[in-house]
Amino acid sequence: MSIQELLDKQEAVNVKYSAEGKATQSAFEAECQAAYKKRFPKRKFTLAKSAKDNQLEHGEIYKRLMEEYQAVGTKHRAEVDEIKAQIKDAAKDAEIPVFDGMTLYQTVSSDIYRSQGFGEHRYARADAEDRADKARAYGLRVEVREVVTYEGRDSFGHSVKSSDYEIWISTNELGVEILKNKPEKETMADWVKKCDRAGVCARVFFPFMSYEQEEQLRRAK
Repeated sequence: MSIQELLDKQEAVNVKYSAEGKATQSAFEAECQAAYKKRFPKRKFTLAKSAKDNQLEHGEIYKRLMEEYQAVGTKHRAEVDEIKAQIKDAAKDAEIPVFDGMTLYQTVSSDIYRSQGFGEHRYARADAEDRADKARAYGLRVEVREVVTYEGRDSFGHSVKSSDYEIWISTNELGVEILKNKPEKETMADWVKKCDRAGVCARVFFPFMSYEQEEQLRRAK
C-alpha cells in the first residue's frame, strides 16, 4: 500500500470514529432528555438540569455510554497507531517529490518560547531552522519565513512582537507527509553542538535532558 493510500486510510478511520463519537454524544443527550421528561414532563430540558435534578439516571446513562465511548476510543487509537507505523515504515524508502513551488511544512510560534524573555525569537528561529535542516538533509530547497503576528506594547510600555516562523519546502503535500515520517539524519550529539552554535540551550527544547547528558553529547565525536 502506498503512503497516499495509507494517509487516505488514516483519514477514513478518523472520519469514521469522529462520526461514532458524535453519535454517542447524540445518544447520551437523547437518553438523558427522555429520562428527564419522564420524570419532569413540564420542565424544559437541558443537560445541566438533567445532571442536577436527575442525578441518578443521568449518572447511569453517562457511565454506560462513557464506557462504550472509551472502548471505541481505544480501538480508534490502536487502528491509527498501526497505520502511522505503516506510514513511517513506508516513508523510509519513499522518494520525496521535488518541485519548483513551495509548500508549508511546519510553523513555529515565538509565543511558545516566551519563558526565554528577550531570547524568545532566537529560540523560535533556532527551532524552525532545526526543522528546516531535516528538509535540507533530504535535498529539498527550504525557506524560513518570519510572519509577524503581533507588534505593539505591553501594559508596561515595553515593545512586544510575536512571530510565526514558517518552514516552506520544495515539495507537495504528499512530500511533506513523507518528510515528516522520514528518520532524522542528524545525531543528538550533532544537534547539541548546533544548538551551541545558534546560541541556544538544548535543554530548553528537551527539558528532561540532564546537564550531564548534554555535556556528554557535547564532547562526543
